[in-house]
Amino acid sequence: NPLVLFGASQAIFFALFTANGAATSVMEERNNGTLQRLLVSPTPRLTVMLGKMTATFVTVLAQLTLLFVAFTLVGSLLAGELQFIWGQNLPGIALIMVTTALATTGLGSIIAAIARTPDQSSTIGSVISIVSAVFGGAFGFQIGAPFSYFSVIYWGTDAFTKLASGQTDYALNALVLLVFGATAFTISLVVFNRRMAQ
Repeated sequence: NPLVLFGASQAIFFALFTANGAATSVMEERNNGTLQRLLVSPTPRLTVMLGKMTATFVTVLAQLTLLFVAFTLVGSLLAGELQFIWGQNLPGIALIMVTTALATTGLGSIIAAIARTPDQSSTIGSVISIVSAVFGGAFGFQIGAPFSYFSVIYWGTDAFTKLASGQTDYALNALVLLVFGATAFTISLVVFNRRMAQ
């Protein structure tokens, strides 16, 4: 179903922009002093960063869910009957949605850690999102391996396409997304701690 490929890639593409928006808000909080007030409190930096990224994760996951429901409705209208276009493997779909949300949130946390201003965060995030979309096939074409392997959009879209067609070999996709998200968050935490210690 072409709608699965288009819907999944666009949903993840928009999720990247949502994560980037969260990164920009961290920069705005730093500029207006809100972040510094949080950090001088007894609350550990890890807790502050984790709280912000958890909120972003929940937002991204909710956004993915709503877009998947919307594309299901579009698919049903086109088919003339109620049709769940994402396949019957609900645990697998949930797993990929969670790991995709984690990966996009991790990417947003890196941007929040390395950017110095909201404008810089917005620019970096937009460039990363567009490059990921080009590599991942969100614009109707795909550059292919090995470049596509660097895109969260590729791994998420590939997994959802497999699930929609009834395949079960999506474990590698889930693992890559999970490792990407965890690694990105760890790197961002280290950079964030160093930046705030200066």
